[in-house]
Amino acid sequence: MVRAPRRLAICLLVALAGLDLLQILAALRVPGRQDFFGLWSFARFIHENPAAGLYDPVGLGLYQHRLAPDFTTFYPFAYPPDMLLLLWPFGALPYREAWVVWLGVSAALFATACWSLLRGSRRWRGFGVALVLLAPASLMNAITGETGYFAAALLAGGFALLPARPVLAGLLFGLLSLKPQIAVLLPFALAGVGAWRSLFAAMVSALALALLSCVALSPQLWLVWAHALPVYQGLVGQNVRLYGLMTNISALPLSLGAGPLFSESLQLAASAMLAGGCYAAFRWGSYRLAVAALLAGTQAAAMHALVYDAAAASLVPLLLLEQYGPRLTVAELLLGGAALAAPFFADGGVGPANLAGLVYAGVSLRLAWLACRGA
Repeated sequence: MVRAPRRLAICLLVALAGLDLLQILAALRVPGRQDFFGLWSFARFIHENPAAGLYDPVGLGLYQHRLAPDFTTFYPFAYPPDMLLLLWPFGALPYREAWVVWLGVSAALFATACWSLLRGSRRWRGFGVALVLLAPASLMNAITGETGYFAAALLAGGFALLPARPVLAGLLFGLLSLKPQIAVLLPFALAGVGAWRSLFAAMVSALALALLSCVALSPQLWLVWAHALPVYQGLVGQNVRLYGLMTNISALPLSLGAGPLFSESLQLAASAMLAGGCYAAFRWGSYRLAVAALLAGTQAAAMHALVYDAAAASLVPLLLLEQYGPRLTVAELLLGGAALAAPFFADGGVGPANLAGLVYAGVSLRLAWLACRGA
């Protein structure tokens, strides 16, 4: 790393550390348990009860309050049944130990995936990984104990493997069926680059995971989940606080009081535009910029995405630096900074409404345009 970029990287890490401190102090002022308590309670539940009971909001809520009498809210289980294969081991551990293992393993997987993706940056990989782990979205995931690191590791690891080992990349992509909304743009990207073997491997991986859940749990659980989804959507619609934490396009109209029909229609139209941009970037553009466009666009295109899901989008400035190197202009630097700072545009942090979805969508479309223009 030349001296100027090294100084820039150190200054950026110091600035991120300061922002992280503000986030930690804000999180400490919020009473109650963080999201990992919900994940741990799901795992604990299936150790003691039939798994189908997870999709009963009333029964699950009573169980969570028995686990922690000081627990004053409710975490519903809306994941597909195969998610329980990932959560099950943590139910055998006490709460604090489970949290440490969960965060340690998921952060290590994400860091390893980032290290592998930054192939053209061998001299400053360490700075890159540190920047990603200190990014606002990453810290939000660490504070809440959510699933963002796991999903980000699968995305970053898959794209690191895709050029040389497309089948293995597809197997990783298929595991995103645990959080299918995070894979919303993947089929368009793989079709654009012509990675049909990877797409087929992803389908096989997702199907194998579903079959394994049928064997380990029960095939009927999938029907229970399908019937429970509308109930979960109703619970989300009633939770106004979630509008501020969302990073998709519909978050803006919802935070301004618009109805669900208008918000979802706008979301579908924006998602179609982002899918077209990702397809074009992977079809005709630079691979690094295409990956960056997908990582940012996923947050805006997903029907349900929150700030802690955006850890992978923190890779955008690093992929820009790999693409342009010393030719990186102020415009591209600001583009990468916008991807890093987008979580601050949620929850009323910057502006009167939730603008995070617009920021991610703008960054993604601009990156797709740059990718195609460069080609």
